[in-house]
Amino acid sequence: MRIENGQRGLTLLELLVAFAIMALSLGMLYRIMGGASAAHGISNDTNVQPY
Repeated sequence: MRIENGQRGLTLLELLVAFAIMALSLGMLYRIMGGASAAHGISNDTNVQPY
């Protein structure tokens, strides 16, 4: 089966936009998770018992 006038794939611009959106969303997720783990680490540091 042959596609004559249809779109065959993604353009470079569409790929760049998709990667930019993915990078922004992963960056926000990393900041959220990093902030949560940093806050958890700070709260754990105050409860350290001496040996």
